[in-house]
Amino acid sequence: MDDTTPPVSCIKFTPNSKYLLVGRMDDKIKLWDYSMSQCLKTYQGHVNKRYCLIFTICYSDDEQRNWIVSGSEDNAIYFWDIQTKDLVFKHENAHDGKILSKTNNL
Repeated sequence: MDDTTPPVSCIKFTPNSKYLLVGRMDDKIKLWDYSMSQCLKTYQGHVNKRYCLIFTICYSDDEQRNWIVSGSEDNAIYFWDIQTKDLVFKHENAHDGKILSKTNNL
């Protein structure tokens, strides 16, 4: 094992199952085309060094804007534009502790 490669925090398929979102404990979430073994985009700005963070893709009603949304170890929630990779919103102090994940009970 390569000691310089940060551990993977979370892996998630995109809704169309063509790509993978991979979060590692290096403050980055990467969008991978797994069939080509190619990283297409990198989203960064949040803090992920110690905990497994969960992230998701959110779609607008008109599907004009789509976001990657992630909790962070700095008590904030981050929103990136999925196409441009721009950080479009940071909800600071969203919680009084680390924002790791939310589970829905069905």
